[in-house]
Amino acid sequence: MEANIKINYLVLVVLYNLKPKDSDTIKSLVNASKYLINSKLIVWDNSTVKLDSIDIPWLNDNFKTFQYIHTPENTPLSKLYNTVIGSHQGATYSHLILFDHDTKFGPDYFIALNKAISLITDTYLYLPIVTSDGQIVSPADLYYFKGYNWKHKTTGLIRTKHKTAINSGMAIRSEEH
Repeated sequence: MEANIKINYLVLVVLYNLKPKDSDTIKSLVNASKYLINSKLIVWDNSTVKLDSIDIPWLNDNFKTFQYIHTPENTPLSKLYNTVIGSHQGATYSHLILFDHDTKFGPDYFIALNKAISLITDTYLYLPIVTSDGQIVSPADLYYFKGYNWKHKTTGLIRTKHKTAINSGMAIRSEEH
């Protein structure tokens, strides 16, 4: 089913003891910035030390709308995810994208995501194929407590039973869209 929806992202990147300029994820987002029009970047910094005053203008130069949050106590991911979701209730973002600070990707990530969102209107979760050393590491099959890497790339609608995935690169549709 094809949709004509406005796609705009709320992108969350969690940093830990790393400057934004040194984050593979933030560098990837800068390189894909044309796909982030009308989107917002949240940099949640779990580092022990807050960013220098030089780093904030760099983020401002590279992202139209961003927010910087520093929690030196290293807030658990579940808590910071729920905080971001709760503080953006009713906002106009169509999807929340979660990233760790060390995820590398090209503009093809957003090309594929935008295409999937436009084609399938009743899906709430989009997962990228994540590889490491040429092997697919996420998503994977999970039976009981044993995980099995996929041997072949599979795309499209996939049943979630017996599946697992890492969070980085995950896109979650807002209930309002």
